[in-house]
Amino acid sequence: MNKSNEMIKHLDNILVKIDLLSENNNYELKCDFDVIKSVRQTIREFKDILQKNIMAIDLQKVKEISEIIYDLNNDNLFSDFTDSISTEYYAFQFLLQEKLKGKEK
Repeated sequence: MNKSNEMIKHLDNILVKIDLLSENNNYELKCDFDVIKSVRQTIREFKDILQKNIMAIDLQKVKEISEIIYDLNNDNLFSDFTDSISTEYYAFQFLLQEKLKGKEK
């Protein structure tokens, strides 16, 4: 599997978790659903960009989403649920960094 496909898989996993959270908050997590909705939309944008032109990805947005996900995880005392979202996003960021390094050479 190439890095772009791996990144998309990590983003898909995040979307599944966000959908679970949005549909049924049985997890009793502290979160702002407007922020979660924004994260979902941005993750979808990232997926579209990865499929077209990875160089067009907004690294500032990548950083902002990272901070939001960290705060979500921190606010919920690093629950298994939020930690898995954080882990998936970290993996996405790592692969993105590696891919961009390769493009710059």
